[in-house]
Amino acid sequence: MIKEKLDGDLPMYELILTDINMPEMDGLKLLELVRAEPKTSNIPVLIVTTDGGKPTVIKAVMSGVSGYMVKPFGVEDVKNKILEIYKRKSEMGDSTSPS
Repeated sequence: MIKEKLDGDLPMYELILTDINMPEMDGLKLLELVRAEPKTSNIPVLIVTTDGGKPTVIKAVMSGVSGYMVKPFGVEDVKNKILEIYKRKSEMGDSTSPS
């Protein structure tokens, strides 16, 4: 699915925010597909979920997640996590971080 979208005229995104629990494809599978495609492999991915279990977190980290948040959380929590992700990207020399 993502491959077909990438072959078309898909706009490039600065951040992907996804839940683990989604119909048709879970967030971990989406993360794996995003990381496997050269056009999207550097896009930060923030996963939100109700599942804070260690195996799920480890799988997300091993798949290249940029950030992970367990529900419930507030708007400020999301804002801080996104800023943290972009700070880390900037420190790694990635110039694609938004201003």
